[in-house]
Amino acid sequence: MIARGPEKPAAEQVRALVGAHRFQEAYQVLSQGGAQDGECLFTLAMWRLSGQIVRRDLAASRDLCRQAGERGHDDAAQIHLNFVGSGTGGRADWPLAMQLLEQRARTDKSANAELA
Repeated sequence: MIARGPEKPAAEQVRALVGAHRFQEAYQVLSQGGAQDGECLFTLAMWRLSGQIVRRDLAASRDLCRQAGERGHDDAAQIHLNFVGSGTGGRADWPLAMQLLEQRARTDKSANAELA
């Protein structure tokens, strides 16, 4: 059983569980309680990308990065954009990648510089 108080965010709990080598419990937190948490979604996306803690699944990693980006995780949004443009985890979609880049450029100076 996972002991989780309301004051401890899911991402913090996952870091503690991984630090204690309790990977199965950390995965449960990510899969269940972290579904609305951008940091948790990004962590699971990176696990799916690397294949070290859970089975490697590039399509799942791409989708999890999209979800985390939609919840405000900047790194996840950038990685999703890269996956869309390169075809990692799904078909390449250059027009969508450009649309995503243009959206990011509104608030991100480095994305804006890429469009210049």
